[in-house]
Amino acid sequence: MAEHLGAVERVARTRNLLAHGIELASANPRKNATAFVVCVDTDGANRTLTIDEIRGLSEEIDRVRRSILFGLHAG
Repeated sequence: MAEHLGAVERVARTRNLLAHGIELASANPRKNATAFVVCVDTDGANRTLTIDEIRGLSEEIDRVRRSILFGLHAG
């Protein structure tokens, strides 16, 4: 269970930043993979997340979710 908690904590910080801290979003439809968001972190600092980072976060969240589900069904 501790390994699952650690995995959740790793993705939760960035997920929460993206879900609750968006200040600006930008995308240029003429240039591939240029979309990004700027989020305000809990310490007031701005953090930029590119579309590739957001996609990677989504994949990591899905991996963690599947790992937890597999662990629950196996145990």
